[in-house]
Amino acid sequence: MTITWSIVPDGTKMPNNSTPSGIKLKSDFINRLDELFGVTQEEKTTDLTLRAWFKILENAFDKYTSKTGLTYIYEPNDNGSTLKFTSTAGKKNVLGDIRIGGLTLDTAKGSRAYSGYPGSSGYAPNIVFNTAHPLFHLAASIDFLLVHENMHNTGSHHVMVNSNPTLTAAAMMGMGSGKGPQFDDLLSLHRRYGDLHEKNGGNDTVNTATYLGNINDKQQLKIGGDAGPLIVKIKQTDFVSIDGKSDTDIYKFTISESIPIQIRLKPKGPIYEYLLEDSSRTPIKIDASKLNDLSFTISNSHGLRVDIDQTKKGEEELFKTKPAAGEYYIEVNGRSDKPQFYSLEISIE
Repeated sequence: MTITWSIVPDGTKMPNNSTPSGIKLKSDFINRLDELFGVTQEEKTTDLTLRAWFKILENAFDKYTSKTGLTYIYEPNDNGSTLKFTSTAGKKNVLGDIRIGGLTLDTAKGSRAYSGYPGSSGYAPNIVFNTAHPLFHLAASIDFLLVHENMHNTGSHHVMVNSNPTLTAAAMMGMGSGKGPQFDDLLSLHRRYGDLHEKNGGNDTVNTATYLGNINDKQQLKIGGDAGPLIVKIKQTDFVSIDGKSDTDIYKFTISESIPIQIRLKPKGPIYEYLLEDSSRTPIKIDASKLNDLSFTISNSHGLRVDIDQTKKGEEELFKTKPAAGEYYIEVNGRSDKPQFYSLEISIE
């Protein structure tokens, strides 16, 4: 899915989240950011991408684009129509799917920012900052709030992980670390929107397979190496997954000279407990390496096809072979309708 985002012009009317159908307030988001970052009058051009603060917003969305099947693109136009928390869609050269604004609310003790859930009754995934809140004065907190509110836009509620609100972007109640979506966030994002390789039609067929390289050129070909820990760093982008029973991931590799190789398919993920912010519920324990029983098939265009499904859920699949030179395809599948992170390794034995 490709999603556009735009920044509403100052003066755009919008509701306070406590009274969505009440008095319309006016956005002062751009002016407040200009004040905070010392933007001079000469720098206040119509091109907002040149403002000192623009990269903070863009980088927050890039943390989703680089790790999931979602792609966020800045829409430089916004017609200034009243921002409404009702289901709307963006339009090229008019406004974005997600519109961002800000209000100087009566008190700095209220919401730091708020947004809506997609498709929910009466709400749309727009984002409004409280520009009077002390946290709005810090670049890191602006990044955190945008990442946090965008998790709500994708459909996530506040979730506690191991009783710790800092381990998910949707649940961090204080200023965030700037790392972006964490493991539990990525698990739900991949379930809903797929991994990075599902973009542009996905890698579900041999014609659109993800090319891993020539094994003779390297000691190892690998994908999916970053999944595993609860804490996800900004630069970690190597996440692949099966999002459910209907998903198939196909990879291609080549061999220019026959050599013994081994192929490993390893399910990945930590063990943890998660709980919706409503603490009246019972925590749910999850072993993220055992959500789906994975298998793979190796094949080529000459009729070779070997199915590898020898182990239980949570255990790696291993296959050793000495194939002839040529192109080969590895097809990864899951038995159940649950998401599963994994790594795939092809190495010289």
